[in-house]
Amino acid sequence: MLFRQLIFMSQQMWTPLYWTGLYSAYYANSSAIRIRGITLYSKSHEYIQYNSITKLGRCGLTYYGAKELGDVIIVDFPEVGEQLTIHDAVCEFSNSKDVFSVFSPADGEITKLNTDVMENVHEIIACPEMQGWIWEMTVTNLSAHLMSLAEYKNFCDKI
Repeated sequence: MLFRQLIFMSQQMWTPLYWTGLYSAYYANSSAIRIRGITLYSKSHEYIQYNSITKLGRCGLTYYGAKELGDVIIVDFPEVGEQLTIHDAVCEFSNSKDVFSVFSPADGEITKLNTDVMENVHEIIACPEMQGWIWEMTVTNLSAHLMSLAEYKNFCDKI
């Protein structure tokens, strides 16, 4: 399902509430996603949670893309400091039948990798848009072809 959680501030703590909109915020004091901003989606099933103030983006596979992967056997992760341009192949997933590439939805530099996912690849499949993010980057330019959640859901329904 393409729905995720939005966390609202309550009594100095973040508490979860379900959402269907574009904006996302997450637990302020956990190692989960801390980026607040807009989430955008690509036709190749990647997402970026982008904060236009800090110019940070957290990227990974969408729920739909992760479901299409099936059981992942091998993952080739990117390197911190790697410069990316839009549509660069950032990492590859292999299952028993095929190899799938994950593409960059923006220009920029990789600043952080999700080490939890590197140790437990199944997090990408189980919860791709929360704990299953793959890389964080400083964004210099977003792709003009990214979609909102509503546009992405409509795109997936037509597949």
